[in-house]
Amino acid sequence: MAAPSPDLSTVASRLLGDLLARIQDGRWGVGTVLPGERVLMAEFSVSRVALREALAALRALGVLDTAHGRRSRVRPLGAEVLAWLLPLVLPADDAHAARHMLEVRLALEPQVAGLAARHFSAADEARLAAAVQDTANHAAAGGPAFVAADLAFHHALAESCGNPLLHALVTALGGIYAGFVRENAADSLTVRRQAALDHAAILAAVRSRDSQRATAQMQQHLLATASRRAKQDASPAE
Repeated sequence: MAAPSPDLSTVASRLLGDLLARIQDGRWGVGTVLPGERVLMAEFSVSRVALREALAALRALGVLDTAHGRRSRVRPLGAEVLAWLLPLVLPADDAHAARHMLEVRLALEPQVAGLAARHFSAADEARLAAAVQDTANHAAAGGPAFVAADLAFHHALAESCGNPLLHALVTALGGIYAGFVRENAADSLTVRRQAALDHAAILAAVRSRDSQRATAQMQQHLLATASRRAKQDASPAE
């Protein structure tokens, strides 16, 4: 059950937790149309005001989809919802944000690369090859276009791994990473070119369906990138 929210009345906060519990335990699965207001008011013994407060909070969280003139429906949570919430856990101005981000990426993305190699298909080929090429194309100029291309490769790899939860987590974390890069680092040309080469090496391992090599290549890529950026921060810009 969710913790009470300070922005809601006490009754609405309790009701929000009760409604979320029904979604979390599967009683209201994705696509379920919620009962009407009168039914919910009677079932939970709450006022219309409290009910509407709780429903508004669920809509703000992205849990409910309400079309005009229709009752609320439970919607699937995409990466965008995680992207809204994760910055509250790891704000960009946290002095340890870079280390925390690296630790999470190291825990997730090597496994993502290994799974992508196991599940690799013809459909993945074009998407991943285009992402690798896009990273290489933007390496010289750098800037936001390179950051976007870099992230697009990691997102494409996560999409290919066959695990929707990992895909959502990597995509959401990418948004925080992009913000951190923009605020705290201006990658050197050497770093950008090496990142493009690393992406190509990861794709080669995935393409050959070599799960162990793909996992190792991604781990090496993340560790080497962190090391290069640490050295770059300690030296004058190119």
